[in-house]
Amino acid sequence: MTPLAGIAVLASLSHSSNAQILDVRYDFPADAGVSFDWFFFGNDHGPVTGSVISTSLVIDSYMATGPLDGSDFLMTFDVPVLDSVSEQIFLTGESLGWSGQGSFSHSFVSDDYNGVIRPGRFGAQWLGGGTFVGDAYIEFTVDTTIIPAPGSAGIFLCAGLIGSRRRR
Repeated sequence: MTPLAGIAVLASLSHSSNAQILDVRYDFPADAGVSFDWFFFGNDHGPVTGSVISTSLVIDSYMATGPLDGSDFLMTFDVPVLDSVSEQIFLTGESLGWSGQGSFSHSFVSDDYNGVIRPGRFGAQWLGGGTFVGDAYIEFTVDTTIIPAPGSAGIFLCAGLIGSRRRR
């Protein structure tokens, strides 16, 4: 093996060792009456790439008081993935069996939103006027396995070809 080919193999191996499992969490707002747009999927450290491998949603307590009714709750969350069973989490208080005033809760873990994270904008909205008390969030478990970009693969191929040519 030529030195260039050896460097290419080592670079390739070290590049793939950056894979890790990461949790990306989106906390709900205090009040159900807002919408958000995000410009990338990720966290405070920036965009996250890879594949969603699990989704968890937790609502410890949604409070509907006064004239508000739990059945009026609505939440949509566009999950920015490709090739998934579903790309939107859509919950209504009525479909959850919530009715009247009081404290309501709901949680689930699902693989329906598994898929490759797509770049670009996505959003969410919470309506109904109630408030979230305690934990209320969506958390995505992401496999951040890095696949070498086509440019990197091309460099490795050229290095291998140069190395094999010099050998002859």
